[in-house]
Amino acid sequence: MTWNIRFAAGRLAVFYDGRGDRYNITKREAIANLDAICTKINEADPDVLLLQEVDVESKRTAYVNQLQYILDHSNLNYAVYAPTWRADYIPSDGIGRMNSGIAILCKRPLQDGERIELPVRTDQSSLEKYFWLHRCIVKTSLALPGRRPLSILNIHAESWGKDGTKKKQIDIFKAQLDLVAATGDYFIAGGDLNELPPGSPTWKYFPDDVTSARFGNDDYTGEETWLNDLYGSYFSALQLAAYQANPVPWYTFTGDPDGFWCRTIDHLFTNSGFRSSLVLQDSRLPDGQNGVRTMPLSDHAPVFAILEVKP
Repeated sequence: MTWNIRFAAGRLAVFYDGRGDRYNITKREAIANLDAICTKINEADPDVLLLQEVDVESKRTAYVNQLQYILDHSNLNYAVYAPTWRADYIPSDGIGRMNSGIAILCKRPLQDGERIELPVRTDQSSLEKYFWLHRCIVKTSLALPGRRPLSILNIHAESWGKDGTKKKQIDIFKAQLDLVAATGDYFIAGGDLNELPPGSPTWKYFPDDVTSARFGNDDYTGEETWLNDLYGSYFSALQLAAYQANPVPWYTFTGDPDGFWCRTIDHLFTNSGFRSSLVLQDSRLPDGQNGVRTMPLSDHAPVFAILEVKP
């Protein structure tokens, strides 16, 4: 399962998505949201979980170690973490200390954790770059009895900027998958790519757009082919033909807590195969049972898939 948990801010209106003027949430709010997130994780019960926007010791989330909290309150026992936004002090907008990143969690021990640095935006000043996100891929492996190790890769690609940095990051991600595939090993890889699948019906003017001079609205025009190589080379949890016929069940994101999911930017890939997959948009769970609603927990819905690991 892959899930961007929005730093356990739930649907609180914060400035990071242009919908509010709050910069920090209280410890009580962070814990309440984490409890609901853990309930959802335990309902889905994944063996491997890729998380994005996990705060470890950030002022904006009352310095709660969210990764450790999830480990302590879920069936997942092991984790590797890599920061994407880390600074002792950010002198802007009351942000202060920041340590936020991506993580891979698993029921079984993980091996050989690695942080792979990605290019940074080129459309910012040197001062902005110093305090801005330094995105990465986190990579690890899982030993499987009677089979070769399973490589696991997680990414959170660039959200803003129109300088082509996101395309470079996606290409590096694809190259990392190619390296694993060339060894004969299998992988499960994905995360928040901030990019739409090939054949998406809409590339701009989304129903959740918020006019913001600071962030602007999401516009993916000119990026229509950026995921073609990934979808053309590997199996996707998103069934592309089904998505192109009816994309709504595959939507994973909305910035509008009172609306509905309106685009797909979260993805899972493998070079082995998927037996089944679905997006946990509301209360649907892998076994068809109802559970905690997803919409109040984050602006992203989890993507769940059952991986078929070949001998």
